[in-house]
Amino acid sequence: VGPATLRGNWINECKRWRPDIHPDEIKSKEGFRWPRPGELLVMSYGCMPEDGADIGMPPLGLVLIGDEPHALKNKKTARRKKWNQLRDAALISHGKVWLLTATPLINRPPELWSVLDAAKLSSEAFGSWPRFVALFHGIKGRWGGYEWGRADESVPDALRKVSLCRRREAVLPDLPTKTRRDMIVEDLDPEAVKLADGVVQALA
Repeated sequence: VGPATLRGNWINECKRWRPDIHPDEIKSKEGFRWPRPGELLVMSYGCMPEDGADIGMPPLGLVLIGDEPHALKNKKTARRKKWNQLRDAALISHGKVWLLTATPLINRPPELWSVLDAAKLSSEAFGSWPRFVALFHGIKGRWGGYEWGRADESVPDALRKVSLCRRREAVLPDLPTKTRRDMIVEDLDPEAVKLADGVVQALA
């Protein structure tokens, strides 16, 4: 399950790397079904069945993959509730739930907790919410919520318990490293310069 724009990628990569697996696509909520043995079913987050729908039980050992799982970080959304019922069905059937992303996950620590929870991994990684808050030096704010500090040095080890990080050097050693260069922009409109200076001041 992932963004609609990546459905074709999944099907093409499956054909390329796993010709023994038959890829197929779910194109609507009404067309939802669980995969058969030896089949990869691909669908967008928008095609997940409604929360509370009769989805039946998946085959034993099903692997449910959430691609770009930051789309699931808000537990209160309908999307997340739909995902949760697929996740729970997979886990009840002795399956696995994997999350796959190349996008940095953390804007705020609670988002990391929530994304991990989309695969029921937050407690496995950090134990409990109070321990998570302590590891990220969170303190309750005056108006509710938390203010967050620097992550404890043990946080990377906690994440390694539930994640696998594959770096470019290991996967694509021939790919050149990122090249950065400064480009001088001249003759900017005075209003654009003023706006840019304002952004720099705000960032500072």
